[in-house]
Amino acid sequence: LYCAVLATLQRLGPALDGLVGDTSLETAVVRGLCISLLENILVWPESHLTHYTHSRDGFATFLKALRGERLLYDFEAARPRVDDTGLAHQYAKAVEGAHEESRFSEVLGIWVTQHRADIQRLSETFGACADALLPALLGYCLSVNLPGASDAVISGLEDPALIVFAFGTGGKIGAATEPGADVLVGPGLETPGAMNQGLAHTVDALLQQRRMRVFAQWEVADAVIHGGEGAPPESAIGYLNLDPTLYPIVDEHPRFSRVEVHMA
Repeated sequence: LYCAVLATLQRLGPALDGLVGDTSLETAVVRGLCISLLENILVWPESHLTHYTHSRDGFATFLKALRGERLLYDFEAARPRVDDTGLAHQYAKAVEGAHEESRFSEVLGIWVTQHRADIQRLSETFGACADALLPALLGYCLSVNLPGASDAVISGLEDPALIVFAFGTGGKIGAATEPGADVLVGPGLETPGAMNQGLAHTVDALLQQRRMRVFAQWEVADAVIHGGEGAPPESAIGYLNLDPTLYPIVDEHPRFSRVEVHMA
């Protein structure tokens, strides 16, 4: 497992080395997020390892451990939430063990070497399934070499539009907060959540360069139109009953004139 993780980092080296933000803080935050990802997947509390070691079906318990139940709940209880400052500090701490001119992929390799014993315990606990699946999981999560577009390219497009997919939601609001109603989902029932608010900010940043139509899933569209609090509670009836008078499927952007936001 240790060698497979190092090989994965080597394969993704050019993409990882290109993780550079507009500011040094942004660079430190996104790189700290990668290190946090490695830690969450590869460094398990001893109590968790002991629990799964004594399970009858190692493969089944390993898959159960990899599900959101393990990654989202167990570690949320074991480790505090980390904000941007914490992520930047995590990156700075990792850099301390590397040469000043080291590339980010080399910094990650040094981090993995420092945690070799933890990775070895994980491999010994779950065997071949961990050795095969974890490098593939890391490879998927760290494949961040996304194509970009300059301001000049965006300005030169003939009839551009933004298509924005949402990622999760926030907390329950409105009727969804009533007892037994937490299964309700949609505008006026859930806030957009932090990830979709970030996507909304990205939409606004692109619209500053050039006005264009926006086609967004409702979670992002709500963040664009209404902000972090989401659509008002009465929107839920319009959304569920397909009534555009209560929840319009096309709305004007509140901060950019002549920009339509289409909600899906």
